Amino acid sequence: TPLSPISPLDPDFGTESHSSISMDLSIKRDDAHYVHLLGAIRALHDEVVRAWVLERPAEPPMHAPQLHLLAHFADHRPGLFQ
Repeated sequence: TPLSPISPLDPDFGTESHSSISMDLSIKRDDAHYVHLLGAIRALHDEVVRAWVLERPAEPPMHAPQLHLLAHFADHRPGLFQ
């Protein structure tokens, strides 16, 4: 004897109306659009991170030998020594 198909737990299984199917398609289309936008945002973020080479400090560094810069940085950029 052939096996009978498994009956679904939902009695309305397979009897979806046309409106619910079209709604599912529009949700999938919206999800794809959302995923596309997130990908574009992520690509732009990566481009900004690559282009961001140096953080510009509020005070420009002095042009002096490095030993003299230690006192300058100790006064103006103490975060470098933490």
